[in-house]
Amino acid sequence: MDPIVIERSLAFLDVAAGGSNASVSKAWRSVCGSWALWHDLSQPLRKWRNIAVDAKLHPREFCRLSVADAKRTSLTRDELCSQTWRFRFKRAAGEEWLAVDPYWTDNNPATITFTADGTTERAGTWELEVEVKWRWGHSRAARRAPGVAGGESGSSVRVVVDGRDVPTLKVARHPVHKGFIMESCWALYTAFPMPAPGQGLDDDDLSVSVEDQVDEVDEWNRRARTVFAP
Repeated sequence: MDPIVIERSLAFLDVAAGGSNASVSKAWRSVCGSWALWHDLSQPLRKWRNIAVDAKLHPREFCRLSVADAKRTSLTRDELCSQTWRFRFKRAAGEEWLAVDPYWTDNNPATITFTADGTTERAGTWELEVEVKWRWGHSRAARRAPGVAGGESGSSVRVVVDGRDVPTLKVARHPVHKGFIMESCWALYTAFPMPAPGQGLDDDDLSVSVEDQVDEVDEWNRRARTVFAP
């Protein structure tokens, strides 16, 4: 078979299938090692900026390391703080919050940058004036040392809004290109352009529900009643 035909056929497969076909014949083995094939296969994995894998590697090695790294559901401080995150509320947050969320009002998600000192910087057409800090989810020293306590990595993040913890953000990966997401029962953050409604990562596609975090929801509501009580 013409090597060009083989290469074009393999380019429609995923990374694992692209390598497994090397045993078919010598011609297939030669094509399966080609730079051009792996360049094409690596493109879905390059849709997000994985600073844990050197983008200048041979595409086959880039794919191998990226697939292995995709099993990791924790963030380093550099990964959290060096990327611009897109934010939206889930419908479970309630109509009051959806009404001020630019993702829901004009399909233009707000952006947020987590800084190493535990503060955040926000951009976009966001009307709420609130102070937002962060810490690793496993750290209990939040308000004394936001961003600092808990070490250099974590599998969850706690966001503190005007001094009150919101439900924990769980670190996960996009099901296709493996970019990082952070999800709670009320919110979604993505480290890549957030899909428009109906284009993936809709609420029904996500896994963290209010029932999963009911104690944290109750605590937020209890403190809200205390703060805003007449």
